[in-house]
Amino acid sequence: MPQSLLEIKTDESAAWIDSAAVIFKDSAVKWDSFTLQNIALEDFADRKYWADNVISYTPPQFHIATPTGGFCRMDFGDIELRLESFLGRVEAGVAIWTDTADVSWANRTDEVDWNTEEIAYGHPSTWPPAKEIHVKQYFTDTDESGIVILFEGVGYRAGFDSRSARYELYGKRYTQQFLSTVTDYNSDTVPIPRALGAVTYAKLLRLPDDGSSRPTYHNGYVAGSNGTNWSVFDDGVNIDANVVDNGDDTFSLTASPVGEVTISGTGAIETLSELYSWASAASRLSLPYAYSATLEDSPSPSISRWVSSQFLIIDILSQISAYFRHLFYVSGANLIAVAMGNTNGTRTLIDGYDFFRDTRYEDPAPTSIIRSSWTQRSAVEETIGKYVKDETVEETQESDYPYGSEDSVTPQQYVRSDVSTSLTALLAYKLKTQVHLSIPVSDNLPVPGEQIIYTDTDNYEQYLYVTMFCRNIRYDLENDTVEISGDGVLT
Repeated sequence: MPQSLLEIKTDESAAWIDSAAVIFKDSAVKWDSFTLQNIALEDFADRKYWADNVISYTPPQFHIATPTGGFCRMDFGDIELRLESFLGRVEAGVAIWTDTADVSWANRTDEVDWNTEEIAYGHPSTWPPAKEIHVKQYFTDTDESGIVILFEGVGYRAGFDSRSARYELYGKRYTQQFLSTVTDYNSDTVPIPRALGAVTYAKLLRLPDDGSSRPTYHNGYVAGSNGTNWSVFDDGVNIDANVVDNGDDTFSLTASPVGEVTISGTGAIETLSELYSWASAASRLSLPYAYSATLEDSPSPSISRWVSSQFLIIDILSQISAYFRHLFYVSGANLIAVAMGNTNGTRTLIDGYDFFRDTRYEDPAPTSIIRSSWTQRSAVEETIGKYVKDETVEETQESDYPYGSEDSVTPQQYVRSDVSTSLTALLAYKLKTQVHLSIPVSDNLPVPGEQIIYTDTDNYEQYLYVTMFCRNIRYDLENDTVEISGDGVLT
């Protein structure tokens, strides 16, 4: 039977967690101070006992950023918990678990042997209910060996009474910034511009002079060697002969420039796949994520953009993904990217459970034209002398619906033909029919990018053949249903 399980952690009273890789019963371990509880909509006992202390909750749901892709964020509205969750009322022998495996107790998934007889009574009292709780929601259709994580976030106390406590839940927030900062030539703290793919005559950030009092600049993370892979210009005139590459993404000039110093080259991050890999590495998105390019377009789209304004990593990643018709989402410790035209698994529905009785098909308001504009930089020589000239370039694509609204997108490329191709594909997605479908919960929950194929036999005199993709997913485990919407093809 499907189970919705929640792990609740509070930081306001002493509890037990083994943070060292030793037997949990040993006394020579480090003790962290927090309460860890396991609760559920229904009583569930496996390795641990999950008490039925959840009164109600808003189902977790994936929301895609735009109809063309971007970040599929997991959100979870609120939860109401019985007061027993905070009063230490747990049956004997099922609340505290002795770690008999020689691994870190904090890593719950590695534990294979839980001793439930060591301690008679469990959770300590946390009263009044904690102002903030940390929540992980899991799903399993079998036992704890088949558990998958659906949601991870923070709950902020909205209020409590003599019956229950209610928390507003907030998904994980990715607050890391895309551009690093540095002290510039004027002693101000500013972001360091970054080249994504090929850039031409990009304006450089001047840094404090080096130890030899030479003008010094950051190269915007272009790759390769000066004079071979990238070049520096002074008002559009090549000055590679004056460049001293410092080997740390900066260079100095042996002669002072007379005008604007710019660079042409290719950034170390050239493709969407490389951008996903960069964002997943280290702790750039709050923690390292495992990432695979299996479901991306191949070859991965090439980016061309000089980023000089600050963004959150998650926001610029979402913006660039949507432009190239890719979605991505986080599942546990994995970042999963899927081209909008690729399938993240496929399932075929058979009308044996009244799947299609409440199915809806909606068409978005028509878009008449979609446009992009960007600044093209080139070196010119005119009567006023040599300099780098800015020219605004615009590309448009029209639909078959002249009465529709206009739309615009920020291009992630500088070549007109590439932008034209992208606009055509973006326009097609904006005009796709949206399918809204509800299916029963199973042990194989739908995920973003999954393809669903079915024949609607309930609503019309003739059968309707549908192929749709999951873009927005609401896991209503309380009512044993999954509500799905996404673009579809109807025949």
